This record gives sequence, structure tokens and C-alpha cells, in this order.
Amino acid sequence: MAPGTLNVTIAHPYIVRADATIEPDEYFNKERIKLQRCRVRGHRMIIMRPEPHEQAGGIGANVLELVSPLYLRKAWSLRDGDQLEVEVEGDDAWWECPDPSLVRPPSE
Repeated sequence: MAPGTLNVTIAHPYIVRADATIEPDEYFNKERIKLQRCRVRGHRMIIMRPEPHEQAGGIGANVLELVSPLYLRKAWSLRDGDQLEVEVEGDDAWWECPDPSLVRPPSE
């Protein structure tokens, strides 16, 4: 289980391009869950979206639910209304680049 999830409201609807899915029979719900990799401040995260949230009339396409190994509000001192840049749809090199917290400065 991830320690942190954060809902980010965006100006325009975004349809998640699933890198993976969780089917309804794989867990306790009736909705297919779409997962897309993303990066925020250089950190790898996952956008998690129930598929029905993107259907007509739903407001879910304007919200990105970020799943992170960090408790983002605490780690980055975030408050409601703060802005974050979320990078999506990068290639494998983009995704495999180490998170900033894992990069150690060269020893002196």
C-alpha cells in the first residue's frame, strides 16, 4: 500500500492512457482501474483513475489521483491550492531516471 495519495485538480479533462489496469474481478470493486505512470518534481508516481470517472457527465477527468511512496502533503509542505506540474506520457528513459531522493551527491 502506498503511504500517500494526492488529488490534483486540473483545468482540462485528461483521459488516462493506461500503462496497466486492475480489473474488477482482481479486487473488491466493480470498476476497472486505469494506472498511468507520471513524474512530479522528478519523482515517479502513478495516476490511478476508475474508468467510470472519465465517462460523460463525470467530474473525474479533471482530477488526477496521484499514488506515491511519499506522503506528499507532508514531504513537500503542500496546502490546498498549491500548484504542481505533473509530467505524463514519457518514454522508458524518462521513467527509469532515478528519483531525486535516490541520487546521492558525489563524495568529496
